[in-house]
Amino acid sequence: MRKKSFLRQCAVNLALAFIILSIYFITTDPSAQSIIARISTSPTFRGDVPLPGVGLMCQFEGEADELLSFGSACKEGGLTITFFVSAGFAERNQEALYTVGNQGHSVELYGNGNLSYEEMEAYLEQGKHNVAQATGREPVLFLPLRGEYSRSAMAAAQRMGMVPVLWSMDVRDSEAIHEEYAQEIAERSQSGELILIPQDLRFEASAEQIAQYLKARQLETLPASSLIRIAN
Repeated sequence: MRKKSFLRQCAVNLALAFIILSIYFITTDPSAQSIIARISTSPTFRGDVPLPGVGLMCQFEGEADELLSFGSACKEGGLTITFFVSAGFAERNQEALYTVGNQGHSVELYGNGNLSYEEMEAYLEQGKHNVAQATGREPVLFLPLRGEYSRSAMAAAQRMGMVPVLWSMDVRDSEAIHEEYAQEIAERSQSGELILIPQDLRFEASAEQIAQYLKARQLETLPASSLIRIAN
């Protein structure tokens, strides 16, 4: 009887030791943390803050002078744009980002969403530093290139204090022009919409009309980050 009781106690002790070691591993190893984060981490598709506005998001891939031209045209038209740039662009074009920030636009990060956990951490650390150095504000949103991502990379973004985002509406492929283009964007927009826009002359030319149509629907353009709950 004593032998069976002793063996039973040994089994219980071993089970407890295994649980304790597992908890230690999960709370100290980054890879294990990413496994936990995968359960709940996925990109945000639309705003969840009750504000009467939409976020116009531009994944910018041009040159600095194009960014300045686009930013100026949108500002004159009454639109606020959230520009997503790469870490490399932010490093090379500090003055341009400073200027668009002063125009009232916001700057966030985009990049390869299929990087490994460690690669994503390194990329975002550099990107956050570059954007903050240019604008005085750390980016808080990350847009995966082409909307493609791995859960481990998104977990790394979350661990770096960033919110992975996609979009609820994409108007880059619209065939409408002039006033019809502005109407299409406004009519499809709802409060909290995250809208992926093109960086082209058609959008620049329509900026004022887009702002007017949105205003008629009692919507304004806001930084995308203001429409999303950011955990502190």
